[in-house]
Amino acid sequence: MKTPSQFWTLFRFHAFASPWIWVMPLALGFQGFLGMTRFYGDLDSALIFFNQLSWIPLILAAMIFLPEFFLGGYWTTAQTQQQVQTFGADFILTRAVDRSCVFRVRGAIFWCMIGAAVVCWIAVAAFKPAFTLELSSRSGAAQNAAYYLQHLPGGFVEKTAQNGDVTIKVPYGNLQLKLLMGAVAVSVSSVWLIFLPLISRLPHRRWIYGGIFIVGVFGLSFLPILGRSPLEPALVLGLGNLSLVGAVALILAVGGQLLAERLLKPVEFM
Repeated sequence: MKTPSQFWTLFRFHAFASPWIWVMPLALGFQGFLGMTRFYGDLDSALIFFNQLSWIPLILAAMIFLPEFFLGGYWTTAQTQQQVQTFGADFILTRAVDRSCVFRVRGAIFWCMIGAAVVCWIAVAAFKPAFTLELSSRSGAAQNAAYYLQHLPGGFVEKTAQNGDVTIKVPYGNLQLKLLMGAVAVSVSSVWLIFLPLISRLPHRRWIYGGIFIVGVFGLSFLPILGRSPLEPALVLGLGNLSLVGAVALILAVGGQLLAERLLKPVEFM
């Protein structure tokens, strides 16, 4: 079978053998809408659920790219068990297919899901592209006005109140924010594509996978309680260098996919 024909045959097989997997991007897509509004007290408030954005791609990577290593067991659902049996290497790799092509197809489906979520975020943000920062002098947020103006493209002071409160308008702020979130999602997804093959041959790989997910989702969520969110400075810096961040994300996506395929080439699945 010619390589292009084999690719599309495998792609159709993966895409339609277990159609319920296409519901998963909805969780990631919906997450991009949470917290988005026209008004923020500061950019900390725009980071609601931003941390969890990094961890849903880990689930998707395990489900699509390496289900035979990271899914299964008594705690999984019937649908997940079906996913493992359908996509499992013990079925596909015993057929006359190219091993690299199998993982390239899985990668294509994975990136289709990530890309669909990012497109949804950007499309929704385009309907209300601007946001306003209402920086209160009482909370000390107004002291960061110059910092925000320096790093937020197109931002300007819309109003300064007598009590010292500062209002900053960013005409394309929400759109830029969702573009940055998309770049972050792509970059993190690339990391997971490399990380999972690296630990795939470890005896306790499922515990490592589950532990990282739990610590990431719940542990890092409590960091803002201890003080100002550590993500906020990174967010502002990213918005000020959006083109560079986007270019790095694309390079990571291509490099991560190719490296993951190379790492999995010698792995014994049977």
